[in-house]
Parts: sequence; C-alpha cells; structure tokens
Amino acid sequence: FLYFCRYGMRVTRQRTAAIDPRVNGLLVHKVLEDIFKHYTLKELKNKEEAAVREIIGDFVKAYTEEYLDGSQSLAPKEKRDLDRSAASVFEILRRFISEFDSCGFITCSAELKIGGPQADIPAYVLKLPDGGSMTVTGSIDRVDMLELDQEKYVRVIDYKTGSKTFRLSDVFEGLNMQMLIYLFALCLNGKKRFGDILPAGILYVPAKTGGETLGRNANEEEIRLRKLKNGRMNGLLLEKEAVVRGMEADAGGIYIDASIDANGNLKGAFLTLREFRLLHERIDKILIETGTDIQNGVIPALPSDMAGEKDICRSRDYASVCLHENTGVYKKALKLDHADARQKLNDEAPST
Repeated sequence: FLYFCRYGMRVTRQRTAAIDPRVNGLLVHKVLEDIFKHYTLKELKNKEEAAVREIIGDFVKAYTEEYLDGSQSLAPKEKRDLDRSAASVFEILRRFISEFDSCGFITCSAELKIGGPQADIPAYVLKLPDGGSMTVTGSIDRVDMLELDQEKYVRVIDYKTGSKTFRLSDVFEGLNMQMLIYLFALCLNGKKRFGDILPAGILYVPAKTGGETLGRNANEEEIRLRKLKNGRMNGLLLEKEAVVRGMEADAGGIYIDASIDANGNLKGAFLTLREFRLLHERIDKILIETGTDIQNGVIPALPSDMAGEKDICRSRDYASVCLHENTGVYKKALKLDHADARQKLNDEAPST
C-alpha cells in the first residue's frame, strides 16, 4: 500500500524543514560516504582524535551548505542536533578504526548503486508469471570483501542511526528483505565488477552505543570496550569459521554479534551456503508474488503486527488515507527465534 501511494499515485508527505530522524539518517550516510571517498581507515587511524573530529565537522558543514541552506539559517536546537549527528559519525568511525587491525575484510565500495542511470552493477530483475518483469534498484551503504582460499566473500553493511536487529523470521513475512536483496544482487550481477563472489552476510551498524553503564569507577579502557560491544554490528552471517575470523580475528564478539567459543562452536545468527540459496529462492518468490499483486491491483492496507510496535499506524505517512483504523485487522507476524526460523527455512525448502 505504501509503495502504491508513493510510487503509483506519487503522493508524498509534506514535511516541515527540520533535522528530524530521517534527515539525521541521510546526513550520517552522506558524511560517511564522503569520508570514505577521501580517506582509508588506515589513514584515519593515523590521525589524532581532534583531527578526525575536524574532518567530520568539515563534511557536516558541507552537507548543511548543500542541503540545509547553511548552518547560519538553523535554530539553536537544530545546531545541537547537527552536533549529535557529528558525534554519531565519530562513534561509528572510532569503532571502524578500532576494528581495522582485527578485520580481514576490506571496503571495496561505498554507496554502490544497483540499477538506475548511474548504476555500478545492473538492476535486479525478476520475471513475472504473465511475461512481465519487476526491477529492483537501490544503493548499498558499504560493500566489504574478503579473499580466502582463492574465494571472494562479500558482506553488505548498512548504517543505522537508530536501533535495528535482524530477525530471520521477518523475511518470511516479506519484511526487512532489503539488505538480503542487495547481497544476492551483488552475487548475481556484480561479477563484472568484483568477479565471482560468495555471500558472507549482512550487518547493521548502529550509530548509538546503547544504554548500559559500568558505574562511576570504570576506567577509560573499560568504557571504550563497553561502547564497542554495545555498538557491535548484528545481522546474518555465513556459517564458516574462517569468514567469522575474517570479520574479527579472535572471534570474541566485540565488533560483531557473533563469536566462537573455546570448543570451536559458532554462536550467532548463521546460515550455510545452501541455506543462503534457499533464502534467496524464498525472497525471489515473495518479490514475484508482490509484483504480481501490484500488477493486479491487490494493494491492501494490511500492516504487520510486529513485536514491540504498538499503534503501528500512528507514525506512518499514509495513515490518513488507508482507512485501516476502521478495520483493526493486522497480519499476524511470526515471532520465531533464529534456530526455529532456520529450521522452518529448511523444512519448507522445495524438494529436489
């Protein structure tokens, strides 16, 4: 329904000019993109903290000049919001710099375009049953690569200014598929740019470090490690020890929400290569069904009753036109832990 309103009817919400969460997210993405175009992590690591903050400040200023009519036109509250955005960028960079020595993955692209007029790789295209097709385009925040045993593994990174936790069971509902679609588009359509690549996974990078405290007597190193762990990346990874250690050498779960214990057991949200292929097939099926529904005019306002989301329509752009409040009908979302969702993926796989 949102897609139909926004892209079919071309109805857009009127927004007040302000540094709201949406603008803050755009700012953080843009500043990180520009920084990585000009500096490598190795170069940033060799700079003093004050110099890194100055670099961030310069790019934030450039953003305000281009998109917000300059900082002089901003109210004091908006300037404070800008300072918080700059602080978020600094926290992300500090974690990346700290991760640098223990990570074998190398950033090979930022804001990589899938499809469109300035495409880095071709769009993701699926054929529909009636002979038509649907085209998926987008932009990946960051693409990292690891070369291991003559194979190339790719991971897709997404920056989040809020909190975000990946749940495999959401995908069964057609939710939170974006990162996985990008990953599969890379593996299928990125051969000309990257060669043959295998999926290493997807990871969300939170800008916030969480609310846990250590108490007033904590030293600087304890505080640094706690911030790193609170802000660790989470997502879905390939179940391969060498790939996990490629993301974090000692696999201690400081930078990613995955680890390897003393007995060699992997802990976290993992899939095998076979299971990634099954997930790819499932997502393609969902996309084709969605495309067919849109083509046939099947566009119900039927939000998913996801865990932790009360009054789901209250913050939605099209709540005033969907008439959903008159029905009170929701799509009941699956609430499975990763092990159960993984079992469901395998149980429902097509027999070969």
